[in-house]
Amino acid sequence: MDKTKREWILRLLGCKLFRRQSSRVPLGVALSFAQELQKYLESLPEVLNVSLAGSARRWKETVGDIDLVVSTREPNKVAEQFVKHPRLSHILEQASDRILACSHLGIKVELIQVPPEEFNLTVFRDTGSKAHWLHLEQVLAEHGIIPELVQGSSVEEFEKGVYAALGLAYIPPELREDQGEIEAAVQGQLPQLIELGDIKGDLHVHTNWSDGIHTLSQMADAARARGYEYIAITDHSKSLRITHGLSEKRVLEQRKLIDQYNREHPDFRVLAGIEVDILSNSALDYPDDFLKDMDIVIASVHTGFKQDQERLTERILTALKNEHVDILAHPTGRLLGRRAPYPLDLEEVLEVAAATQTAVEINASPDRLDLDAANSRCLMERGGLLAINTDAHDCRHLTDMEFGVMTARRGWVEKNSVINSWPLKKLQRWLNKGK
Repeated sequence: MDKTKREWILRLLGCKLFRRQSSRVPLGVALSFAQELQKYLESLPEVLNVSLAGSARRWKETVGDIDLVVSTREPNKVAEQFVKHPRLSHILEQASDRILACSHLGIKVELIQVPPEEFNLTVFRDTGSKAHWLHLEQVLAEHGIIPELVQGSSVEEFEKGVYAALGLAYIPPELREDQGEIEAAVQGQLPQLIELGDIKGDLHVHTNWSDGIHTLSQMADAARARGYEYIAITDHSKSLRITHGLSEKRVLEQRKLIDQYNREHPDFRVLAGIEVDILSNSALDYPDDFLKDMDIVIASVHTGFKQDQERLTERILTALKNEHVDILAHPTGRLLGRRAPYPLDLEEVLEVAAATQTAVEINASPDRLDLDAANSRCLMERGGLLAINTDAHDCRHLTDMEFGVMTARRGWVEKNSVINSWPLKKLQRWLNKGK
């Protein structure tokens, strides 16, 4: 069985485990299924328009159910086709304008059917969050604005029109959690959120030198094809034997390949990096004299999860204070649906990361999304830095960057605070700050 198939099976098993522990499922599983259903609905001749709504449209890390809104003049025909979808196991509720179904994975799906003239408002309202919509309704009522009268050719244009009627800038779905976004819009202080197009490189990538699938050249070529300026090859360090971690000798051998690739591709830069383990005794897996010659050093915890909070926190703080460590990767160690975060004084970790100007990673894998949105916002409020990385082990997973960027947006993160949105020269100056 190849690694991609094995990973998908693990995700599904993780989803089932998550369902036993919670009423929510990881975004990566839910969004993939939602897109499949949306494509199916778009193929039906009776369907005029389809949109995702609810928490999945807001890119929440876990989703209670999948909300789909359909515009149609023939709801009975749409319903007849929808309930026959092979991925749906049974129907929980059915009315003329609404169907609640359950998939074979245990994910609930709500289909809302409305006439075309009600489509935009219904998507807006059902995107939520409920708290944001109730707050917005109150503000609209205070100004005597009836949202049904606002015009818009698309959902986003309609939403912009509603906010504009209040004199507000557009509040994207990712921010609609009633956590100060309406007040910030009133004051003209909404953040200029980072966008996927701002990302200039991926700083946490693995190859077949350790536990990745593709070669160094294949990963670099895939990054170039995405329009990146750079990529960092950060295979595992020697103590993590299960991942075929690299000895010092093998790191130097890999460095020669990186130098060769850079000579052959002067328009692109491969940074020679390493994901160095923070060992159980707080030491790093390589000595400082070795780390100082790396272009970029990522530190992370992969073992000793059962240590107590004080010990685990101290391990990470020691790494953050090391001048050769540039990024703290997947800081809480969680795997959504499979592994809870390890015990950690995260507030102290974020304080020290901001003070040392060590970047903290938003790991963009939909299995992790670690650092999460709320704590990313806390780090920004402390003046800290982030790196949004995929931790890709094959070329395909470089596309996970979107999940990381959307998590950052939910955390009110702006472009300048993300080190891999910087041009190469600025990034290199920052990386060389302590070397």
